[in-house]
Amino acid sequence: MAPLVDASTPRAAREEDAAFLLGRLLDLRGSVELAAILGRSAPVGDDAPLDPVAFARLRHELTEELAEVRAQLAYAFSRWTAQSSKVAGPEVLAAALATRVALGPRERRTSTIAETVWAPVTEETRRALAQARNTLRRLRRDLEPELTVMGPRAARLYALDRALADSMEMAVGRELERLIAATEAHLVKELALEIAALSASDSGPVIDAWLSPGGTIKRGLALLSSVVHAAIESEERRLLALVDGVAPASLPSTPDEHAPR
Repeated sequence: MAPLVDASTPRAAREEDAAFLLGRLLDLRGSVELAAILGRSAPVGDDAPLDPVAFARLRHELTEELAEVRAQLAYAFSRWTAQSSKVAGPEVLAAALATRVALGPRERRTSTIAETVWAPVTEETRRALAQARNTLRRLRRDLEPELTVMGPRAARLYALDRALADSMEMAVGRELERLIAATEAHLVKELALEIAALSASDSGPVIDAWLSPGGTIKRGLALLSSVVHAAIESEERRLLALVDGVAPASLPSTPDEHAPR
């Protein structure tokens, strides 16, 4: 969130000021709704005694669900360069590169070729990210009955987390789209420079090199994947913190070895 804070902001408001950063992410409606929730009086009554077995089960199930989200993302990125893939498979790349012979090596045209290579990849990246975020929203909804039965404090914690998530949704979505678009622009520029330096007879060996570990396409996919995983890990941490937040100090949560780091 650091780039959201502009340099004109007073020093005291820029350093370690979570409230300021949150305010920059919230839209007007979200801010009003959040203020209403935060302004409610604390619930009356005590939470029910926490069942350690039930808590351990809940957290274990959540970590397994989160691991599945990451596995699905890894699978999605891995299949886009498969032999038969219509996203960034060898045949698709060869077809895009073949147009260079007809279009010539001028920069504008090599950029066009690079765009035809990366456009379907970034579109699939957006779909994979949207699917993963939808799954995380479902997981948050599924936690509601589990947490609210634990008592007023746990129910209030869930309500506050839901308010934060809903209020920030549009702003976070815009930031993620900005990151993906900026990453795509960088990848297009990098690939266009490579294409401009190729001879007309290079296509076969070049495509093999692009798809090799550490090759241009594989590096680009790794960069896009890092953007997606950073976004997902941020939401995963919030879900785990929500569950851990209902545990009293006498029952510290044990970090799961599969939890996002």
